[in-house]
Amino acid sequence: MTGQYPDSWASLRFPNQRAELVFYLRDCCDPHHYLDSDEVHFDVHFFFDDHDFADDPMGMIGAVLFDDVEVAAMTRLVRAYKAAIGPGQRMPDVGHIDWAAVVEAAKAAYALILQRGEPVPVPGG
Repeated sequence: MTGQYPDSWASLRFPNQRAELVFYLRDCCDPHHYLDSDEVHFDVHFFFDDHDFADDPMGMIGAVLFDDVEVAAMTRLVRAYKAAIGPGQRMPDVGHIDWAAVVEAAKAAYALILQRGEPVPVPGG
């Protein structure tokens, strides 16, 4: 993902990961997003496997998130995701899951995260 980051992100260690977070949150706000099992798998990997939003969200402050308010919003999203997909190693059929709580948590997190700006795509990047 190539883009120009807002000046407000200068203190973050990983602004590129915050840019990815903005992208994922934007997609997660759309209820139709969850009809594609591949997209849901990408979300799970991003939020649970590739980053510490589930296991150590406070550790994301200064890296990808700015403060405990953003941590709380991401924690709500992760909890909603966990409740929707349930326990276990296998992903349930995404078409039979009620994603409403996840969508609402994503919308709240997205609105909050955008208060600090969003990346501007670089032409040809």
